[in-house]
Formats: sequence, C-alpha cells, structure tokens
Amino acid sequence: MTKEFLTHGDYNVVIVDWGFGSLALYGQATANTRVVGAMIAQLITFMQTTTGAKPEDMHIIGHSLGSHVAGYAGEKLRYLGRITGMDPAEPYFQNTDKVVRLDPSDALFVDVIHTDAASFYSPDLGLGMNQACGHVDFYVNGGHDQPGCEQGPISQLAQHGLLEGTREFVACNHMRAYHLFSESINSKCPFEGYRCASEDDFNSGKCLACSGEECGYLGMHADRVKPHRTPATNKYYLKTGSRSPFCRKFLLCMFHSTHWQMHIPPTSP
Repeated sequence: MTKEFLTHGDYNVVIVDWGFGSLALYGQATANTRVVGAMIAQLITFMQTTTGAKPEDMHIIGHSLGSHVAGYAGEKLRYLGRITGMDPAEPYFQNTDKVVRLDPSDALFVDVIHTDAASFYSPDLGLGMNQACGHVDFYVNGGHDQPGCEQGPISQLAQHGLLEGTREFVACNHMRAYHLFSESINSKCPFEGYRCASEDDFNSGKCLACSGEECGYLGMHADRVKPHRTPATNKYYLKTGSRSPFCRKFLLCMFHSTHWQMHIPPTSP
C-alpha cells in the first residue's frame, strides 16, 4: 500500500508497527488497541506543535483491530481529517457503544469497507463487523463471501507464496478489504458503489442508478462524495472480481415485453 501511495502523489506515509501488541491473545490485543490509539494521537499532536502539521490534513487507515485503533486516535484529536476502516474487527466491538468502537465522530470523514461481515458466531466465522460505523459504509459483494476466497490451501499457496498464502487461506475474506483499498489508490476503474437499503434490494437491481449521493467510491477516493444524510443510511453495495484487478463496472439492462392474447370466437357447428 505504501508504494501505491508514493506512486499516486507526494505523501508522508507513517507505518505503525504494533505487531507485539496485535499478536497477543485476542482479548489482550483488543485492550492494546486503546494504548496504540493514544500513542498515535500523541504522535500527531507532537507533529502539530513542532512542524505545524494539521490533523485535518491527515488520514489514518487501519485494518481489523487497526480500524478501532484509528478510532481511538481520532477520539483524542480535534478535527482529524479522515479515517478508513478496512473490515473493522467484530468480536468485542459489534453493537457496542460508540466510545468502544470506530464511529463517525472519530474524524471529519470516516469511510468503512466491509468484506467479512458474516457473524463471528456463525459457521462462516466472519471476522469483520456487519454494523455500519462510518459516514459511508461499503459492503463488497454483500460484505461477505468474497469471490476467489473459496480456493483451497494449495491454490492460495501457489498464488501468493507461503506467508501470504497462509494468511489468505485463513482470512481471505477479511484480508480482501486491504487489497481493495490498495488497488483503488491508482486504479482507473472507480470502484463505484450504489447506495441501497439492503443487499437484497441491490441484488434485485433496485439501486443501480447514479445521481448525486446515490453512488460512492470505495477506497482512496471515497471522499469525493460526502453524504449529508444520517450515517446509518449511507450503505453502498458493489460487486468485484475474484482476483486483481478486482474493480468491475456494471450496466443495467432493462427489458420490457408486451403480453397479448388472441381471442378466436367459437364457430357454429
């Protein structure tokens, strides 16, 4: 992702390595998110006072637990510009008070990508939140069951190598959000999402029209459209391919048919 950013423009990219904190037992890793968020906020405050950097020009991007780390950092700052949550972690965060999890008040603009939103307690063992928690929330392929993630371990290892292949096999749906955001930075395909009330409505073709706020852009360019509606209603749906390049464009084809009957009156014998 860093290379994609530096290809796109002249950015200062800061990578937060909290590997020792995130690889602890999950309960401890969850608790560590608050500490890491506070440390990031402290760093940004230091940059602000020593260099004149403005928090409103900053964009924090986090994956899984890192999404909530970003939320805790934003909670301690005034006017943080943007947070992107890439499939925010579900366990211990889903349906909790907004002070516990990422929410729209954590930055001036919060966009969220959902790719593994099946319940953690279901047979699918989803790792990401289904709950909308941003100003805009993108549900990719319904937010679950990403195409290409049905591959077995041999295929994943052959395609991605040992380390990345193992990660993809174990958490392919969860990792897809990261890959989608990375691709969106320099992609000429816009990752267009359609504002819709539900996955069923989207799959029925009820929301495939773009005007004003009805379409949004997943990933890097999500801030092109900043809806004025209540955040909970700003759910966007889109489909992607099974491998990179993931972006797809859609055409809505409508067919109208006329039904008619011919009536032949009975003849006399």
